[in-house]
Amino acid sequence: SGAGVRTVQFLLVERGYLDPGQVDEHYGSETEAAVEEFQADKVCPQLSITEQECVDGLTGEVTYRALVSVG
Repeated sequence: SGAGVRTVQFLLVERGYLDPGQVDEHYGSETEAAVEEFQADKVCPQLSITEQECVDGLTGEVTYRALVSVG
């Protein structure tokens, strides 16, 4: 929870994966689902790996970098 989660949530809002009303600084099920969708759409294809290997709902370094670099 906290500012880091808020940053991730705002990035997800900007990318269309989360609604603005869902920004609450808590990494709950809605944020996790949005991250999973983003990973499936943007991260897995970029890494050329399957969704099963890629989608975990966590915002690690690779996912975060993808979030900040997607325009």
